Amino acid sequence: MSERQSGCFKWGLVGCSTVAVLFVLSIGACFVVLRGPIQEIGKAKATREGLEEKLGVVSDYLPPASGAIPAERLAVFVAVRESLGEAQAELEVILAKMPPNELNEMSGGFFSRAGSAFGALKEMISAISNYVDQRDQQLIIHEMGLGEYLYIYGTVYSSWLGHAPSAGPLVTKATRPEAAKQQGEDLFEGEDSSFAPQRVQERYHVTMLHFLERQLGGMGDLADPGWRSTLEEEIARLRADPSSWAWQNGLPPAAAEGLEAMRERLEATWHQPSNCFEYPELDDES
Repeated sequence: MSERQSGCFKWGLVGCSTVAVLFVLSIGACFVVLRGPIQEIGKAKATREGLEEKLGVVSDYLPPASGAIPAERLAVFVAVRESLGEAQAELEVILAKMPPNELNEMSGGFFSRAGSAFGALKEMISAISNYVDQRDQQLIIHEMGLGEYLYIYGTVYSSWLGHAPSAGPLVTKATRPEAAKQQGEDLFEGEDSSFAPQRVQERYHVTMLHFLERQLGGMGDLADPGWRSTLEEEIARLRADPSSWAWQNGLPPAAAEGLEAMRERLEATWHQPSNCFEYPELDDES
């Protein structure tokens, strides 16, 4: 090997070694940056497992055969929702920063954008994990299973009050015309994320269809024929259209019974920015 070739070879090794070291350091940096959020995810997972062990998994919940949500259970739901105000406010503070300017407008150098991406990811994971953890802690305190919570949540906020099941946080910060995400747009729209509207709708649809099917199966022979027929028709409609909502054409009187008396408090507890974090994958149940 000539001296020149030898020199090039040595510098090539140095270059490869440098890239390898930078790669290892970047992995280490990612772990250090995300160590806190990873711990918070673990804490939220442990809380969920405790909730499920005590009060059952989502798919076990059997809605009232009559369709009416008992007043005492509706009161518990409202209490849980009202207890989440602080966690929701903290979540909004983080979401208001999204997406980082360096990513949304592709400004700054590579390392600037990478730093913004990691910082945003860390804050986002922490805020979402904290919200879900706080919700599940409150469900344990108030002795309400996640299945019952989600059934009432979907029935009240979407079927009765008309909020889209896929609604999510909006970009609230001022943006330039060339930005990838504009002010007022859904933060996760078009993203490969479990919080994108389409994915949220899918989870909502699977969850609520499961609840209605369980409700029909739990009616027994003494159920009112008219209510049974109405529920069967709604299940068939929902099965045929995965983009639709449960009772999208109007909540039946039997199911709406008792809701009007608590309308003001129920309306006040709707929180669009956290909605996309409510419905878990049923397949993820432990």
